[in-house]
Amino acid sequence: MLNTDTNQPKRLLTQRLRSTRSVLWAIDTFGERLRDADRTFLVWLRRQLVRVRGGLVNTERHLRHCQTRRARRIVRRNRASHDLRRLLVTARGSCAGAFGDQGMERAGFSRRISEDAETLLEQGVRVRDQIVDPAFDAPEPRIRGLSMDWKELGATLTPLIDRLGDALNEVEEARTGVRKALHERNEALSEFNRVFLHSARIVENALRGNGLDGPADRVRPSSRRPGLTQVPFIEEETAVLAHVAQSKTADHGSNDPSTLEYRQPSPPPALAGLRPRESLDEDGGVPGTVSSD
Repeated sequence: MLNTDTNQPKRLLTQRLRSTRSVLWAIDTFGERLRDADRTFLVWLRRQLVRVRGGLVNTERHLRHCQTRRARRIVRRNRASHDLRRLLVTARGSCAGAFGDQGMERAGFSRRISEDAETLLEQGVRVRDQIVDPAFDAPEPRIRGLSMDWKELGATLTPLIDRLGDALNEVEEARTGVRKALHERNEALSEFNRVFLHSARIVENALRGNGLDGPADRVRPSSRRPGLTQVPFIEEETAVLAHVAQSKTADHGSNDPSTLEYRQPSPPPALAGLRPRESLDEDGGVPGTVSSD
């Protein structure tokens, strides 16, 4: 199953890297105890796993880079849209007050200035093209003495329109890059799942064929979650298993439990704000208190 949700790539990558470490750990820890033919083939499998893992990591890193670039360009587009809309709203209000609705329509203003960036760009281009046209017939003001510098308004609109147009093109380019990076990540994920499934099965069978059922259970691939093992990889547990394997190898197969190091698990930390309950004295009271009797 391919993941198309760009909000979960980190979780997917973390789980697959953990499962890959489990298989690589089994090969590195117990590879010397296998037959020569199995050991040679597992070395080749290890290179394949490292290759697909590296490809998945690279595509994930590239996808995050594209998402960051898209987010930054969206911020720039929003700023350019805000500046252009503020100018259009101000100019439209001045035009409506000086020339009325007919004069406002003659200048190319819409009755409502849109908040959508693409629609806003179209409205700005229409106003700019209308008022800079040499054939533009400026409306007469409703009140004597009111006027509007159409040439200055056109000169002010032009850089804002160009800025918003460039920002929209950059956002679309960034979105295309994200879609392409997501497709590449999904292809790398599909290849990783396929290679991991076959490699984990082969490693599991090789370990079971040599009597290593415990490590084989840890690398058994999951049948419901592609690219993952059935047992999660835990660093502390694998460290203990590696120590057990080294002890058995050093003792030539000795199963004496006294030769194995046992580590007492550390107690859980005390909860903040709590203290142990005080013990009762022989009379059932708390030590250090005086009975009312």
